[in-house]
Amino acid sequence: MSLLRLEAAPGGACIAGAPEHAVAPAEAAGALLGLRPEDVAPTDDPGLPATVNSAEFLGAETVLRCAVGSEMVQARIPGHHVMTPGSPIRLRLPPPAHLFDPATGRRLPLPVHAPAFA
Repeated sequence: MSLLRLEAAPGGACIAGAPEHAVAPAEAAGALLGLRPEDVAPTDDPGLPATVNSAEFLGAETVLRCAVGSEMVQARIPGHHVMTPGSPIRLRLPPPAHLFDPATGRRLPLPVHAPAFA
């Protein structure tokens, strides 16, 4: 699971270093956003801008490691995909996502009015 620091930003909480894209309600600022790699996918639609750090083909799937702001997120996608490090990519971060307390590691409840993730 990728654990990404959330910071306050206009419109909600954003992944650290990416203030232009809120991915959670403002109350989530200061928490960690947990994303399972199989829930993260490249998209041609508007999504969260990222930069490919590495792509590793593992036989049935490709594992991407991408920079979003100052954080790293992993995506596990079916099939063989060749992606060049440094290439821009857009990611879809669908629910279910998870929030964690950075001090204790305990899972936090999602706010009732949580928006759909990028």
